[in-house]
Amino acid sequence: MRSRLFLLIPLSLLFSACASLQQAPDESAEMAVVEQQEVVREEGWRPEELPKTELSADLLIRFLVGDVALQRGQPALAARTWLDLARRTKDPRIARRALEMAVATGQVAQAQELSKIWSDAAPSSGVARQLALSLAIRANKLDEAEALIDPFLKNPPPDLAGFYMQLHLLWDRGADPKAVIRLTEKLTAGKDSMPEARFARAVAHAMQAREATALAELEAALDSRAWWEPAVLYRAQLLTQGKKPDQAIIFLQQAVEKKPGLLSFRLALARTLADAKRETEARAVYEEILAITPDNLESLVSAGLLALQNHEIDAAYRFLSAAVKQEPRNANLLRLYLGQIEEERYRFREAQGWYGQVTGEEMPKAEMRLPRVLARLGEREAALKALEKLPQASEEEKIAKIQMEAQVWRDLKLPAKGREILTLALKQHPDSVDLLYDRALLADLEGDIAAAETDLRRALGIQPDSVQVLNALGYVLVSRTDRLADAEPLLLKAIAAEPDNPVIIDSVGWLRFRQGKLEEALDWLARAYAKVRDPEVAAHYAEVLWTSGNKNKAREVFATGQKLDPEHPAIVDVSRRLGL
Repeated sequence: MRSRLFLLIPLSLLFSACASLQQAPDESAEMAVVEQQEVVREEGWRPEELPKTELSADLLIRFLVGDVALQRGQPALAARTWLDLARRTKDPRIARRALEMAVATGQVAQAQELSKIWSDAAPSSGVARQLALSLAIRANKLDEAEALIDPFLKNPPPDLAGFYMQLHLLWDRGADPKAVIRLTEKLTAGKDSMPEARFARAVAHAMQAREATALAELEAALDSRAWWEPAVLYRAQLLTQGKKPDQAIIFLQQAVEKKPGLLSFRLALARTLADAKRETEARAVYEEILAITPDNLESLVSAGLLALQNHEIDAAYRFLSAAVKQEPRNANLLRLYLGQIEEERYRFREAQGWYGQVTGEEMPKAEMRLPRVLARLGEREAALKALEKLPQASEEEKIAKIQMEAQVWRDLKLPAKGREILTLALKQHPDSVDLLYDRALLADLEGDIAAAETDLRRALGIQPDSVQVLNALGYVLVSRTDRLADAEPLLLKAIAAEPDNPVIIDSVGWLRFRQGKLEEALDWLARAYAKVRDPEVAAHYAEVLWTSGNKNKAREVFATGQKLDPEHPAIVDVSRRLGL
């Protein structure tokens, strides 16, 4: 009876997702939009807009204080000093410099005041008008913002377009929804020919759950600028969020066909397919992207995870090992995956190497797996020391440590010791399905079939739909008894729940072999062997091949399993009985 080495982490932890336009900006970056509004763009100052301020000794000292504070790493003091200078001089050049300081230090109120000083002093400045409006909206002072709309609309179309595309980032979470719509409509009044204006309206309506209106605005934008990237991506996003993923997929497929060179369309299509549980199609699109851009990080990670979900561990390793070389933000999680994959491939020294590279918040998970890896390498003392380091602060951690200790003793060829530990633990946790399952595994290993069946049936009584337990009990009955009729409903229930799980596929294949259904058994076991290289799966497949007369193929498959683990009980048994 087998327990899978690999513990899958939810794909949602790693899948890259489209940043939703409906989300409010992060508080830690509340000035990010203002920074994008070309604060530092040089202007041709009009002489009549510049004040005739005398450079007094007092002002000179204040200029020096502001600059020295900045040079000495005191930006807050520098910002306050330049704010005071702007108030005193009303000079638009100083106001602009002070605004840069306020933006850099995240001072929203100061930045708003300075944008007003700037725009009042230089009414011809389009940049000042745009910043004043942006800051009023960001501060949720919508009445002030409304008063600034008419001057703002005098800005040239390129400036308006950029503003419209960032408008959704400015709204405060507490902004009145009706005011958001009203202000957006006024800001874009008379600009129907600009797809950016249509886009801004679409986002505003979508933020208020007015999906139909938002989609209509996007259609209008696409009518004026066919297959425009922002509108295409946002329309697909809204369709997906509106529970219409099939429509989104068809639309994105059309977009890829029309604009095959746009990587963003292919990435959006792949994500949408993955979200719709169409993993095979998603992986195909990611691989198309990698054929064009082999180093695309999102495609490497996502293709690797999809391969992993489908139990194609060699492909998963290829993609994820290429991804981790780029040192992405989630590199530690990828290293954890790679260590687990190497365990699956019986490459325990390599697994140890990957786990040793894991740091940060993923490090405890790597440390939890390390004792068993060391035990599989025969390093008893190192395995026991690694066990001692495992945390026991919570009940969950205590049970996990007990499980790992039992597995270590099993891998050190002392299953009785592991069984003893689990028996003691079950006195304190009598309803732990995990502990019952692990003890059953060790009982089966020692040939105590009655005890194994008792523990598994008790576990099923607690969790009747546990796929792991259903498979384990069915497999014990198939492998150790003649009660095939009792085993069949258990295994069929398990395979219905997880049709792509190679461990369960192997169990069903072995059941069909025991039932004398040789052709069916070959089909099932070939599928299992194609998905995972496991010595027990190899032993089963080799025996069925041998029985069917395909002895050369049987020897080849058996040799692969023997290389993985020459001492595995299934390998030893087949070798003894068939002379392989």
